[in-house]
Amino acid sequence: MQNSIKILLLTGSLFKGGAEKRLMSLYHNLNKIKFTNYVGIFGKINKKRISYKLRKNFYYLGKRGFFPILSFTRMLSLIHSIKPIIIFSNLRRINVLSALTGIFPLRLSTVIVVGVSNNPKYHPNSLFTRLIYAHTNRLIANSYGTKNYLCNEWGLDNKKIHVIYNGVNSSEIKLLAKDASVFDWYKDSLPIIVTIGRLSSQKNHACLIKAFSIVRKHNESRLVIVGEGPLRMNLERMARNVGVAEHIRFAGYQANPYKFLARSSLFILSSRWEGFPNVLLEAMVCGVPVISTDIDFGPREIINHGETGFLVPNDDPVALAEQIHYVLKNRSEENIKVIINNARKKVEAEFSSKMMTKKYQEYFVEVYNNHYAEHHSQSKV
Repeated sequence: MQNSIKILLLTGSLFKGGAEKRLMSLYHNLNKIKFTNYVGIFGKINKKRISYKLRKNFYYLGKRGFFPILSFTRMLSLIHSIKPIIIFSNLRRINVLSALTGIFPLRLSTVIVVGVSNNPKYHPNSLFTRLIYAHTNRLIANSYGTKNYLCNEWGLDNKKIHVIYNGVNSSEIKLLAKDASVFDWYKDSLPIIVTIGRLSSQKNHACLIKAFSIVRKHNESRLVIVGEGPLRMNLERMARNVGVAEHIRFAGYQANPYKFLARSSLFILSSRWEGFPNVLLEAMVCGVPVISTDIDFGPREIINHGETGFLVPNDDPVALAEQIHYVLKNRSEENIKVIINNARKKVEAEFSSKMMTKKYQEYFVEVYNNHYAEHHSQSKV
């Protein structure tokens, strides 16, 4: 194997979103002897948050609109310039652009690897995406549920899809969680329920608000919703209509959500679909019990019901309210403390960022070795 494998990591942002965070974690943690890392960015770049040393291998490619011709051209130019052995992306629109480079005669020996980070069932233009993925060299799914869907529903080749779970940096999360600059609500004794996620149809905050209105009839409590999105006004209106607006805080986007997680009584994920929700892992690290909807896949590969958290039926406010009531009523009891402890241990054992990086690194080396062997054997023919 050569001394250093050139890898181009393509992302839409450097800091927002689980997929983006995962990619940046790889940039920082992949072995610097085995890999030379480059980052291509489709989106805004905040240079104040990147050291000068890191900027040398960062390239701004432009926006990622419906079909960003200029951005695509810049990407082709960058690929031709740095000649990466592996190109890796893990956001759908960027995956499509990455895969399309394979049809251009760049005269390069490059392996296209795309990561599938969300439920493919809900991809816009799923037929087009399916055709693109079918012609991609390799795919990395972040859950076995995602892989099974790609194989069983989209008919993709099982052999070229590899599963690597997301991982989180517990030490970093715990450090950020110490920040005490939170709302006055956290100084009161009332239990606080928290959720974190974009205010979109996928996250189904409407179900949570309905459930919270039921909970309030039996449990004095508050709800903090961290995140921004197109449905904010609708959700605020719903909160008023069901009579709980004064007990809900729409906190907007927060650069450090962990300080809220660590001081809350309960975390809720009410999503209609996910790939592999990092936020569940982050809540577990922060020592807060978690409740999630038991959707097609994702949460059930993280949560063992009644052991490391709780699963409830999808889009069922009554069932969600009952589970919230149970946790709030028993939050000081030993069984909840055991669940919190089990959850922390599970994250450390199965979902650490160190383990994730190790598995990605091993996979990229395997991909390179196989590609090199195939390329070498073809050159002899």
